[in-house]
Amino acid sequence: MLYVVEAEGTASYEVSCGQFARGEPGVMDETAWREGIHPDDRARVLAGREAAWAAQSDWQAEYLWHHHDDEYRLVLDRAQSRRGAQGEFKGWLGLLVDVEEQRRIEEAVMLARSEAGEASRLKAEFLANVSHEIRTPMNGIIGMAGLLLDTPLDPEQRELADIVQQSADALLGVINDILDYSRLEAGRLPLVEVDFDVDVQIEEALALWADAAAEKRLELVADLPMGHAVRRRGDPGRVRQVLMQLVGNAIKFTDRGEVVVQLTALRTDRLLLEVSDTGPGIPAEWQTRIFEPFVQGDGSSTRRYAGTGLGLALVRRLVTLMGGRIGVVSEPGQGARFWVELPLPPATRQEEADEIWV
Repeated sequence: MLYVVEAEGTASYEVSCGQFARGEPGVMDETAWREGIHPDDRARVLAGREAAWAAQSDWQAEYLWHHHDDEYRLVLDRAQSRRGAQGEFKGWLGLLVDVEEQRRIEEAVMLARSEAGEASRLKAEFLANVSHEIRTPMNGIIGMAGLLLDTPLDPEQRELADIVQQSADALLGVINDILDYSRLEAGRLPLVEVDFDVDVQIEEALALWADAAAEKRLELVADLPMGHAVRRRGDPGRVRQVLMQLVGNAIKFTDRGEVVVQLTALRTDRLLLEVSDTGPGIPAEWQTRIFEPFVQGDGSSTRRYAGTGLGLALVRRLVTLMGGRIGVVSEPGQGARFWVELPLPPATRQEEADEIWV
């Protein structure tokens, strides 16, 4: 629906889009075009058009216009100024486009996105609430199993109680992963900023995995800068959580050899943490997928290593939340090296934690 507005003396012109208004080819004059504008839009549209005409500039507007099916439809009106050889203003070349259906589609897409976002938020809140409610009785089971193991038991009873406690510990780990991931999804996972020793967090994480490594006769090594503590400012709990997950994965997938945690200062405000193992390695096609939620390298029902597939997804979310990056370098049969680069500025003398909700 093209139209031409000629600048001849006063603003006299014709609009060549009659078929849009009347459903038939033809020429429509200015009066008919003006009368076709919805009364609620008419003053705004005419004022804007007249101002653009006076300024001899381009013009654009959206408004309701009377369609030949006796309905008002949303149109986009674009008028581009026409110039002569000497640059003189000769009028407009315009285009009147029916955008009613386009706007309906856009509104439907926006509504669908909004509903999907709300559904995702409600799902995350549900998981967070359910995980929290499950974790409370699980802590009770673990506590009672520990007390039971402190009492006199015959060998068979002790073995059964050990299985209860180990199973409860494993289930609590799964629940904690789900809880933290759902809180991340819902934007309710807090970060704190305090001064802390990074090397201490590494040593504590390794100490917590020492028994598991000893059971598999794996060497657990910390390769740390010698001579001084690496003191930075950030969230020590989340840094330790990342290390715990990566070291735990390395131990789970490694049957012989060693697991090494290495700390390197890239700059005064950035650290590189690396967790290397001598396990089976990770094929190239799996190396990006393993950071997605509920994805494992071996997704078959007969896979050797159990787990939810949330661990590395949670680690990536935590690292991203702290402003860092994570990746893996590996080849089948050559082990794997997970690296985490974190922005951790030098420590200050401030002792009180500033909690930041994200």
